[in-house]
Amino acid sequence: MNKEVKEIRENNKIKSIIKACFFTFAFTYLLVVIYSFVLAYTNVPDSTIPTVVIGITMFSIFLSTLIFCRQIGSNGLVNGVIISTIYIGLVYLISSLTKVGFTLDKYSIIMIITAMLSGIIGGIIGVNFSNVRR
Repeated sequence: MNKEVKEIRENNKIKSIIKACFFTFAFTYLLVVIYSFVLAYTNVPDSTIPTVVIGITMFSIFLSTLIFCRQIGSNGLVNGVIISTIYIGLVYLISSLTKVGFTLDKYSIIMIITAMLSGIIGGIIGVNFSNVRR
């Protein structure tokens, strides 16, 4: 394979990873807004917030890695980890900048682990779907 084709493929992978991160943020934001309306207008207890936020994060990462690793078509595990690491890293960077006294608690550690697992699983499934359709 010549050098230009490799560069084009690498650029497409980078663009797909960036798009996946933006998609994950947008989808997470949408689901959190919906959940906030549910909290505001129903009798759902506030104690469900950490669990639901972790679930929303897992689902958003899983869906975006599945979609974008399907487009990339290879290395689903690696690309899933990259997408989830960038996403969760940005979430914690933004959190640490906006929250005074930012610390890692048990929910943060659970979210990091589940984000990585969701990215891995979504990436692997996405690549497998891309192979079936080609």
